[in-house]
Amino acid sequence: MKKILALVLVAFALQSCVEDIQFNDKSVFQCVKDNEAWKGGDAIATFYADGKFTIEGFKLDESMSLTVPKPTTLIDPNFPNTYVRHTFGTTPTRTASYSTVETNYTTAIGVGNGEIEITEYDGEYVSGNFRFNAVNTSATSEEPVNVNVQGGYFYKVKIIDGL
Repeated sequence: MKKILALVLVAFALQSCVEDIQFNDKSVFQCVKDNEAWKGGDAIATFYADGKFTIEGFKLDESMSLTVPKPTTLIDPNFPNTYVRHTFGTTPTRTASYSTVETNYTTAIGVGNGEIEITEYDGEYVSGNFRFNAVNTSATSEEPVNVNVQGGYFYKVKIIDGL
């Protein structure tokens, strides 16, 4: 009986030594919007023929979009992991936006501000961080005039070709 009990205990001990590894291969797009956590579902990055590069995150009926020129090379040898650093609110090709069904907030020349830093870029995936303040551009909306987005980051977002 002692041998059977010992055999059962050894079998149970070996059973619990199995290592179950799970991989999370979904992209991440999240930030703090107006002092509340905001996490978008599967994010996507898109290259367009006109040179525009857009990174988007989606959450139910909300979305965030970051648009900059297509990244190419490292910008500063002193910061070897930074490929692109852009400022929002300075040109029409560098914009950030947050949208709901009723309201659209965006940056434009002289409207809103912020920045994006792309820290990883290999042509297939992109990672980085961002922050912005955008202005409500919906004329009939009764939502606040501004939206504040801080501490944003996106990680391993898959890049696709746009139309």
